[in-house]
Parts: sequence; C-alpha cells; structure tokens
Amino acid sequence: MALEQSPTLVSITDGAPWIRNRILEHLPYIDAMLLDFYHLSEHIWDTAKCCLGESDEARRWAKDQLHAIKHVGPAGVLAAIAALSKKVRSTRKKKQLRLLRNYLTERWEMVDYRRALARGWDIGSGPTEAMCKNLTLRLKRTGMKWDPDNAAAIMNLVALRESGQWDRWWTNAAA
Repeated sequence: MALEQSPTLVSITDGAPWIRNRILEHLPYIDAMLLDFYHLSEHIWDTAKCCLGESDEARRWAKDQLHAIKHVGPAGVLAAIAALSKKVRSTRKKKQLRLLRNYLTERWEMVDYRRALARGWDIGSGPTEAMCKNLTLRLKRTGMKWDPDNAAAIMNLVALRESGQWDRWWTNAAA
C-alpha cells in the first residue's frame, strides 16, 4: 500500500516551522500534524520553573496545564498563562510566559490532543524514536561495516519485518 492510500496519516513533530512546512509540501494529504507532547511539556515545565521556582506550586501548575491541554484543550492553558502573567513582576518571567504563549498559539492546530487520543493516535514521538534507535543498533554491532546503499537496504528489510508487513510486501513484489 502506498503512503497516500493509508486510511490515516498523522505526523508527530517537535513543532519546528521548517519541519511543518516540509511535511505540508511533501504530504499534502496528511490527516493531522501533532506537536510532540514531550516537546510541549518541556516548554511548560521550563516556564513553571522560571516563574514559580522549584516548588510544589510550579509542579502543580505544570501538571495542571499538561492535563488541561491533553484532556480539555489549549484555551485553558492560555488563560492560565495570562493569569500567571498578572502575578509575576520580573521582566524575565513575563518574557518566559510570552514565549510559551507564542509557542502554543503558533502551533495551535497541532495541539488537539483530546481528539488525537479519542482516535487512538499517539501524541508523542517516543515509540517512533525508540524503534529508529532499535533498528540502527542492528547495524552497529561489533565488526559490522556498511556502505550507505547496503545499510539502507538492510534497514528497509528490518523495518518491513518489524512493522508486520514482510509477507504482504513479498507477496506484492512477486505478483
């Protein structure tokens, strides 16, 4: 099956605009593009620590925002950012809150985690990154040397097997 014939195509990225643009350029038929939840959580935790220090209040604020964005939506997080901005005084803290607000609003269409979870989609790139690491480790065993073409061929074969598509691919190739 060709990629564009897949029933659902979801991209999970770190939110970099250049990556989003490349995906839209090369995969115009994509169903959804999600911001990797871990990347978003890093920004939320950094803001909580900057504005509230290493405190129980900071941990509670960050956890509340992550829960809200995952289960309710991003609007409440923007409200929480605005509320916290009224409480802090320092320029550095206000800037950090502004950066988080901008980061979130610039990726608004990528943070519909509630819909993604309801559809059974992953919201983090962890499983994909772990599989990539696992696949490449097979090429890095002691004494192995690969030229790029042969390494790519082996990676394709391993990916076919690991994705459960081995038999289907070889049946189609034979036909």
